[in-house]
Amino acid sequence: SILFESLFLFTAGGMRTQQLPTFVLFVLLISLASPTFGCSLCEDSSNIPRHSDVCFTSRSYHPHPIGNPNTFPKLNTWEAAKAFYATRIDWVYNDDKAFYHNATKRHLRTTAAVNSNLPDKPGSGTYDVGRIRDIHGHKITAPWMRAWKNPPYWGCANHPEYLDIVLTAAKTLLSIGATAIQHDDPGINAESVRFGGCYCSRCMSLFTPYVLSNVSHTIIHELNITKSWNYREFLLNPKHNKKYDTDLRQAFVTFQGDSSTNYQRTLRKKLFSAKYGVGRPVTMSCNNGVRNWWGPYGVFDYGLGELSEVDATPEKLYSLLVEKVPAGKKQVTTMPKWDHEPTVGEKHVIQIVAGFAYSVGTNMLVPWDIYLPTPHAQRYYGNVSDYAPLFKFARDNAVLLDGFDAVYQGLANTSMIKVNQSDVYVFPRTNTNATRQELTVLHVSDWTYCGVNCTHKREARRISVNMKGVLHQDKCNCIQFSLMHPATTNQMPLTPDCNKPTAGWVEVVVPAFNQPWGMILANATGCGTAPRS
Repeated sequence: SILFESLFLFTAGGMRTQQLPTFVLFVLLISLASPTFGCSLCEDSSNIPRHSDVCFTSRSYHPHPIGNPNTFPKLNTWEAAKAFYATRIDWVYNDDKAFYHNATKRHLRTTAAVNSNLPDKPGSGTYDVGRIRDIHGHKITAPWMRAWKNPPYWGCANHPEYLDIVLTAAKTLLSIGATAIQHDDPGINAESVRFGGCYCSRCMSLFTPYVLSNVSHTIIHELNITKSWNYREFLLNPKHNKKYDTDLRQAFVTFQGDSSTNYQRTLRKKLFSAKYGVGRPVTMSCNNGVRNWWGPYGVFDYGLGELSEVDATPEKLYSLLVEKVPAGKKQVTTMPKWDHEPTVGEKHVIQIVAGFAYSVGTNMLVPWDIYLPTPHAQRYYGNVSDYAPLFKFARDNAVLLDGFDAVYQGLANTSMIKVNQSDVYVFPRTNTNATRQELTVLHVSDWTYCGVNCTHKREARRISVNMKGVLHQDKCNCIQFSLMHPATTNQMPLTPDCNKPTAGWVEVVVPAFNQPWGMILANATGCGTAPRS
C-alpha cells in the first residue's frame, strides 16, 4: 500500500511542522520492461483514443485561418492540428476524399460524423424521407436548431429508409478514408420525445402492439385498446379518457427509447457486415453529453460528449469520466462550456480539466472549433499559447500514459485522493503489461492553478510512501522520485536523491509547481518484487 501523509509544509522562511489529515492509497508498483522515456507508439485495430492521444476537432474543414476576435494566431485546420500536437481529428463533418487523404498523410486518425438529421441525399438540402413527425404530422427539428437558416428535420429510428440514409453515409465516409464514425444526437427518437416526436405512421403502427404487450390489462380493458387502436388519434380526440395519460406517456417514452437502441444496434450490425456494410468492425463513438450510457448510448465504443461548466469540478468530473463509465467503454469530453467566450479565469479551468482528464486516463478535446451554447451558437477557437503546452506534455510523455491504465483494485472508491484537504488530487496509475514492479506514475491535478503569472502562494509537501508488501525491502537499494510537468523539459529529481525504505517507508519532498497537471515518478531500483496475488 501507499500511505500519503502530508507531514510538513515548507514556506519561504523555512520549514514548519504541522500534522495534517491522513488518507490511504493502495497501489501496486509495477514497471515498464525498460524504464526509458522515449515514445514509440504502436498501432492497434481499435480507433478508441489512447491515453496519450491529443484529440482535436475541426467540426467542419477550415481551409483558411479562422478564430474569434481574440484568437491568436488564427489558423486553418491543418495549421491548428499541428500547433496543438494533434494525433487525431474527431467529430468532423466532411465528405471530401481529399480531406481524409491529407489527414492520413499527417498521420491523423479521423472520426467522421453522421447524425440524426442527415438530408435525403448528400447535399440535397431536402428532408422528407423517413422523418420524425409531431402529433399534427409536421416534420420537427431540435429546439437548438430552430434558429438556423436552414434547420434540418430529424429522421425516425423506426423508419428503415432513414437508417439506410445513415448507413450509406457511414459507408461512404469509411470508403474515402475515415477511420471511425461518430454519431451525433444518437438518441434520435429517445431525444425527440422531449420536443414533440415521434407520431409518424410507422411509430404508431409499432406502438400499438407494444402497448398490448407491456401495458396493464386494466388500462387496455378500460380504454378498449385493440390492434386497430392508434395512439396519435387517441390523443387528438378532445374527449378521450385522460385517466391513464401518464401511464401511456411513460410507455411511449420507453418504446421510443427501445426503438432508438434497436436503430443503433441495427446500424452497427449492418455497417460491420459484408452484405450491407464494410465487412469489418468499425470503432463508433457518440455525443452522449458526458453522462449518458443507457439504451442507444451504450451501443457505442466510447462517448465523446459536450461538458457543461457546472460539471467542471473534480468530484463531478471523476464521476462522469471514471465511476459512471461502463466496463470496456471510454468517456472523452469537450472543454467545459459557458454561454460566452471564456474569460481568463475560465481558461484556467479549461487547462485544469484537460490535465484532470489525462490524470484519470482519458482525453479532453483540444479547445478549438468548439460549440458554445450562445444565442448564435458561437464557436470557440482557443489560443495555442493557452493550451498547446499541456498537449505537448502528453505527447512527450506518451510512454508514461499508454499502458498505464490500471488503478490497483485495492483502491476501491478512494482512487481520487485529496491532498491535505486542499484542491490538489493524486491519481496512481500502473502498467498492466509490465513484467517487473518498478515504476508507478502518480498524476497530480491542481485545481488551485490560476495561470503562470498567478501570485497565489504555493507550498511544498512531504509525502510518505509505504511500500510494505509490495517490494522485498531487504533487497531494495533505492526508491527514486522525480517530478515532471508541462513547464519542464526534463525530470526534476526530488529530495532525497535515494530513498531507502525503513520498515517499508520512504519519504519524498514534492516542491510547489505552478501547473494544472504534473506527474511524480516512483522508480524502484535494485529491489526484488513481492509475489503477485
